[in-house]
Amino acid sequence: MTLTVCMVSTSSPPPLAHAISGSLGSALALLLFYPLERVRTEIQASAMSSSSIPVEVASRKKEVIDRNGRIVLDEDKISQPEPQSPTSSNESWEPVNPLKEEQSEDAFSKATALSPQDGTESLIACLNRLQSKGELYRGVGPVVSTLAISNFVFFYSHQLIKAILDVDKQLQTKKQVSRSLLASSLAGVVNVFLTNPLWVANLRIAQGKSISTNKNKKTTLWGELQAIRRIEGISSLWKGTVTSLLLVSNPVIQFFFYGQVKQHLLQRKRISQLNKRNVSILPLEAFLVGAVAKALSTVCTYPLQLAQVLQRLESKNENIVHRPYRNTLDCLIRVLHEQGVSGLFKGMKAKLLQATLTAAFTFLSYEQILRIVHCAFLIISAEESTTP
Repeated sequence: MTLTVCMVSTSSPPPLAHAISGSLGSALALLLFYPLERVRTEIQASAMSSSSIPVEVASRKKEVIDRNGRIVLDEDKISQPEPQSPTSSNESWEPVNPLKEEQSEDAFSKATALSPQDGTESLIACLNRLQSKGELYRGVGPVVSTLAISNFVFFYSHQLIKAILDVDKQLQTKKQVSRSLLASSLAGVVNVFLTNPLWVANLRIAQGKSISTNKNKKTTLWGELQAIRRIEGISSLWKGTVTSLLLVSNPVIQFFFYGQVKQHLLQRKRISQLNKRNVSILPLEAFLVGAVAKALSTVCTYPLQLAQVLQRLESKNENIVHRPYRNTLDCLIRVLHEQGVSGLFKGMKAKLLQATLTAAFTFLSYEQILRIVHCAFLIISAEESTTP
């Protein structure tokens, strides 16, 4: 009875079924590929670290240069008197050692490095470093829960708006394609405004930049949200919102490409199976189409993704010499000026690998979970209708 209900039904799954499936599928995918997510954020964050120096080190550096005209690591050397002739004083003196000066400069450069990487660290080297420090899965809980909530909001909004706009999947007219694009865009906007605070908080936790005052307990997502609101103000929870709104184009490109290719495949299957309506794409097809869709959207929007990460990582409580980014354009221009064009694509290899694998597995599991959830909804509905 139950299997028959699922097999003969031609109704579309409700928005809630899509939301549950998208949320679970994305959470499973991120758990599977989380180490790549950590590497991606680590390399992207180095774009900010490379131009940030601790306040105390920067002030000491300026003081040493002002007095002696050279960099000296040891502060005691600042007040050291000029060398005197042995004939005019009984105090011993030693000439400046060039080798020692080079060592001091090297030591200073090491002391001022905020990150153990210089932006050229390979993906494998970064994985090994995070593994050796026990930080490979740092922040996995907050990130997975945030992604699950974010995708629940997006998938639910996407399907609900498509229903409101009367988007017909069977028709591929220009009007229907435009409505589909509009539905994806509006769903992305809703998702940004509702979940941006969660992304700001979990990104800081994952990068070890938490400002939560309770150091004796493990930092929670809710605790970090409260700390940011209390210390930096509620507006800090929406840092990078403008960039995120621009990045709505990322899932729009991804879902539009995926939806169009999926409908093309389904249409071909209907023709080959004499217009049979109850057809679906294969798991391998969902995996491959999802991977290509995410790769395309990532390459098109990567500089904006980098700016988003850098803006979200900015903290008013951070003791570094770093002029805050005024806006997205200012962030991109400064990265371009300080690190060149390659700086705008720092970490893209790791992002491409992580994003394509995660998205491919998300769509693969999403399609399979959606069948199960839709079947469960149909069974519940059938049982309720037969109950007197």
